[in-house]
Amino acid sequence: MDGNIVDQVKRIEAEADAIVSRARELAERLSGSLPSEVEAIRARWEDDVKKRLAHLKGELERRKGEKMAELEENAAGATRQLESLDPDALERAVQTILAHLREGGSWA
Repeated sequence: MDGNIVDQVKRIEAEADAIVSRARELAERLSGSLPSEVEAIRARWEDDVKKRLAHLKGELERRKGEKMAELEENAAGATRQLESLDPDALERAVQTILAHLREGGSWA
């Protein structure tokens, strides 16, 4: 019976050694592949960020263009209004303002 126990212990030790050996191999494989996996994840994130940034830049350019067009139209409208004023009435208004300022007047 003692021989049987010794044989069982030896089998258990052999199984344990095999398990430890497989665990080491797996750990080495995993640690070897981690840097490449991390790099792949980083590359995907970087690509995603670049795409989002390009989209945002495009959106900002579009909005800027719309706002510039709106401002140019407003400026053109104001110019047309100024050009449509009666030159004599405009001259009288300027003279009135200048006279008021010369007298030390204020609108505040």
